[in-house]
Amino acid sequence: MFIAALGMCSVVIPACEATKQVLTSAPDVSKLFGDWNLSQLGGKEIASMIPSGGTTPTLSIAKDGGISGTGGVNRIMSSVDLDKLASGEFSMRPAASTMMAGNQQAMDLEANYLKTLHQITNFRLEQNTLSLTNGKETLLKFLRAGS
Repeated sequence: MFIAALGMCSVVIPACEATKQVLTSAPDVSKLFGDWNLSQLGGKEIASMIPSGGTTPTLSIAKDGGISGTGGVNRIMSSVDLDKLASGEFSMRPAASTMMAGNQQAMDLEANYLKTLHQITNFRLEQNTLSLTNGKETLLKFLRAGS
């Protein structure tokens, strides 16, 4: 509802349902900001894919749209389009990474993780779980670090 004061009288203009839906359906992107630990890749639990002594892939999303984290071996850096994020889209720019070597299983996991990150088009946030999707299916699932 919109109320405007015009001199001594006021006008009440009711909002239409479509406007209410648009205003309430915009995602709260501030809840995306912070650190996330990968829990599923392609529907499979990540714990079963990490080699002994390996590191869980991570993703950190900064308020300025900066993305950082690790693929399990190398550090990754990128950014996400904040305007698209506000409309529910997840559009990540090509990632750069350090060039360290690891064991083959860890390197394969990292390559799969990075390839999958670039297939993401949408996101869903439910409490402490971030699901990144291609619009049809969840490709990556993260848990908020520390939860």
